[in-house]
Amino acid sequence: LEEEMRSALKLLERKQCQVEGLLKETEILRKAASGFQTIRLPEGMSMTSNEVIGSLNEHLLQVLKELRGKEERLKETEEDLERYHKKFSVIIHQQGILYKEYIEMKNTWEKEREYLRREKDEIQAMTEKDQTRLEEFKVATFFLHSLPSSLPSSLCHYLCPHVPYSPP
Repeated sequence: LEEEMRSALKLLERKQCQVEGLLKETEILRKAASGFQTIRLPEGMSMTSNEVIGSLNEHLLQVLKELRGKEERLKETEEDLERYHKKFSVIIHQQGILYKEYIEMKNTWEKEREYLRREKDEIQAMTEKDQTRLEEFKVATFFLHSLPSSLPSSLCHYLCPHVPYSPP
């Protein structure tokens, strides 16, 4: 998309230069047609009025054809320029949409990443807590096994009266 935009911009600049050049040429031809001077003949040579008028008409027709051709090219170039302006506008709009989508997706990814980081931290905290409890349970079990056999049953009955104690 960016490469297409660059190439469209270069083409647009070239077309603008062509339009400017054609406008200058058209202006020069208009000035030349309005201020046309008669052709000087060598001394001793005379032209009849018909020959002069015919020559001037022929020259005028040639200049008018050139002018018409340049005006047509100018019109085509202006149309091309307008078309490229529209394409350029579309590309700029598409680029804006892509940037907007990217920012939205980036925000979503960041939120999801933060959520997953918090979940991981919570799970690590729970794991550490469970490890601590497990160590405490192992110590308590070891302590209970080291006591005389009647003491654990009375201690268990005292701490948990509804759970029957069965010695190991």
